[in-house]
Parts: sequence; C-alpha cells; structure tokens
Amino acid sequence: MRCSEAVRRVIDEQRHRVFTLAYYSLGAREDAEDVAQEVLIRYWKNADQIDPQRVEGWLVRATTNACIDYVRKRNGRREVGGADGRDGMLSDVASGDAGPAVAAEHAEAAARLRGEIARLDEPYRSLVILREVQGLAYQEISEALDLSLAKVRVYLHRGRRMLADRLAETGSQVSTAAERTSAEPQ
Repeated sequence: MRCSEAVRRVIDEQRHRVFTLAYYSLGAREDAEDVAQEVLIRYWKNADQIDPQRVEGWLVRATTNACIDYVRKRNGRREVGGADGRDGMLSDVASGDAGPAVAAEHAEAAARLRGEIARLDEPYRSLVILREVQGLAYQEISEALDLSLAKVRVYLHRGRRMLADRLAETGSQVSTAAERTSAEPQ
C-alpha cells in the first residue's frame, strides 16, 4: 500500500492535534503516543474512504473513540489522567524565565488542571480539550463530533462549569482561569 503525498501531508499536519487530544484524554505521554499512532495508522489505511473535506473531524472522532476504548481495555489498572505532572505538556508552560519557585508553582497548577480535565466524563472532556486546549471553533467541534451546535454549547458550558467547580473544591489557583472561561459568551 503506497502512501500518497496528500495522506502524508495530512498526517504531518494533524499528528500534533491527534496526540494532544489523546494526551489530555489519557493523561500519560506513552499512552497518548500509542493511541495517536493507532489512529494515524488507521487513517493511513483508510484514507481513500474518508472525505478529504472531513478528515479533521474523522481524526477527532477516531481519537476520541480510541481513547475511550483504551481506557476500557485498561479497565482501572491505572488511573486516567496522571496528575503527578511528570508527563507534562501543561507543565511545560512553566517558563524557565521565572524563578524556580514560580516555575514549580506553574507546573503544579498545570498538572492539577490537566488531571481535572482528564477526569471529566465524556463528552465534556473532549469538548473542553478541543475548545480550550486546541482552540477549535464551535462549528469545527460540531462537525468533528457530529453534534449539533446547540449541544456543543451546552456540553461545553457544563464541562467548563464542572472543571471550575472541581478546581474550586481543591482550592487550585487555576480555578479563576477556568471560571473566567466558563463565563465566556457562547
């Protein structure tokens, strides 16, 4: 089976998005790499059957479903969403320009936020990741997850609220950012 240039380009362009969605859903870099690889291989094998205009949506749905399947297979052997911060994409936010104490504080807050996002139930987790982490527009999320625009708005609002409430319960400093986000106009 030959991989066309268009398929390679899509894989190169979407690799990070697929990995990021898997990472925020699963919370562990190794698990996310496994799922991302599985999804991209599945895309490569089926690219000729996928409408080129809907590739991004297909990849988001395939990644979301692969994460759900991965967690089901794991079936509680390891907690979803490693909140220890060691795998840290969000912990990478902590800049080396700030002092070590500030960088450590940022890394800890990022790890808590990532852990709480990973603990959200579906579809809230996927919607929060797609909107807040990956910056997709409501319409893009609607098409990617095959949900009405109204459902995207409602589920995203609920997901943000749940995230803000959980962060407030833990007294996390990132709760104010989540609360601001939950108050964002739909």
